[in-house]
Amino acid sequence: MRARRIAVADDMDARSGLKLGDLAESIGTQLYYAQRASSINLAARLTSVGFGSRNVTLLTLIHMNPGAPQGRIAEAVNLDRSTIVPIIDKLECDGFVERRPADHDARSKGLWLTRKGARIVDRVKNIQTAHETNLLSGFSQSQKKLLHHFLRRMTDNATLSDPHELS
Repeated sequence: MRARRIAVADDMDARSGLKLGDLAESIGTQLYYAQRASSINLAARLTSVGFGSRNVTLLTLIHMNPGAPQGRIAEAVNLDRSTIVPIIDKLECDGFVERRPADHDARSKGLWLTRKGARIVDRVKNIQTAHETNLLSGFSQSQKKLLHHFLRRMTDNATLSDPHELS
């Protein structure tokens, strides 16, 4: 059953009824709420496949970039190498991914999807499409493009800036 949004004051949280104060106007807070709600919704949708969204993202990246080293895959999802190694180890152990010598350097290992991994990626496409459709319901095509542009710019700004720099 889909939760309904309750009409409350602009500075109140619809779920808890708590006053948010300055948090209500914080873009970072609203992004966090949207990302968290989106993740929960997608995770619920992915239960039929038995995969979490992080693994789906990794498999999709490997599918789109066959032979890419795991370090580059880790960079793309903002994980350090020590975090991604056990995740890839598990995906390999479960038969979704395989490591092979990289084309450009035999000492380096590239990642490839197995047939089993490719089948999961294919199954997940429809789930992700339904999820995106739900997230963006009520948005015009131009609003979707604009939102995408703004989110990418915000990601770039956050990624490229020094968090220790005082403004």
